[in-house]
Amino acid sequence: MISVGYALAEQDANTAVFVPPIQQKNSYLELAHSQDKLSGDYQNWRSNQMNLFLSLPQKDSLSIELNRTQRFGLQDSSVYLNYTRPMQGGAANIELGYTPEAEFLFKRMYGVGWNGVIGGGYGYILAYRQRSYRDTLSDSMNLTLEKYFSDYRIAYTNTISSIDKSQTEQSHRLQLQWIGEANNRLGLTYASGNEPVYLGPSSLTAAHVSTVQMDAVWWVKDIGISAAIWRVVQGSFYERTGAQLGLRLAF
Repeated sequence: MISVGYALAEQDANTAVFVPPIQQKNSYLELAHSQDKLSGDYQNWRSNQMNLFLSLPQKDSLSIELNRTQRFGLQDSSVYLNYTRPMQGGAANIELGYTPEAEFLFKRMYGVGWNGVIGGGYGYILAYRQRSYRDTLSDSMNLTLEKYFSDYRIAYTNTISSIDKSQTEQSHRLQLQWIGEANNRLGLTYASGNEPVYLGPSSLTAAHVSTVQMDAVWWVKDIGISAAIWRVVQGSFYERTGAQLGLRLAF
């Protein structure tokens, strides 16, 4: 659930390629744990995650995540890959996900994106993602407009989503982030709108969802602490309050 923070964009004077804001100075290994307390008769959620972020040659980056998640009295293990390639005027992004059992998570997921530069501290992100579950399909298209000023970033995201290619839904997200030295970050996110909500096995439906989240990353030399807290209201089905804590080791 942690929203990835965005560091300031960099420009290489020799290659003139755009280094995407997600870029880290160093590779790192992260171990994280999260819990959600749900209202009503729903059981609480738990998740353990291992994330390996690799800063590759030519300023490429690769993130590999392994997750073990418990929801609705069931467990799923999933793997997620995210690869970013800097180019002139922007950076291309590809993401893939797979869950063998797929009790409640997607069976397969893929996404593509483009993080472009407008100029004057402005940028944009176009992204498409598709998740296939056991017996249903979810598509989403995102458009983000962002602005960097001083040590801050503000961004607005509009998301259009659908279930099984049927009626579309729309949601909105606002982010304010502080980006300090050594890639330290503090962020506040508010989101509201209609989107797919998974209520359990074979139960994907559209509902109004509102989210408030705070997240942070703080580094002391090669050791980083990541943390997040959130409050989510998922229609009239349930509310959940959660937190995540992670430890990062740079190398």
